Amino acid sequence: MNYDEVADDSTIRDECQLFRRISGKININIIWDHIIQCWRPSSASFNNHPNKTPTSIVIIDDLEKAGRIVTEVMIDSDKFALVAITERCAHE
Repeated sequence: MNYDEVADDSTIRDECQLFRRISGKININIIWDHIIQCWRPSSASFNNHPNKTPTSIVIIDDLEKAGRIVTEVMIDSDKFALVAITERCAHE
């Protein structure tokens, strides 16, 4: 599959939450933001893989349709963090 040609899925609502499980490595995937005075995910957490496969996410609507809950995404939670953005934010 040519990942450069993956189409936008217009069925995903702008306000729909997209969850991304990231490595909990401080100063790599999670950084201190001096402006807002809190920890936040770095932009590197949302980069596509070097082999150009797209960033993996979990769509809240899909979880709910399957009767699952967000906490199921967090296996090995001591090594990972879970971040959420909206679909709208993903396009900005």
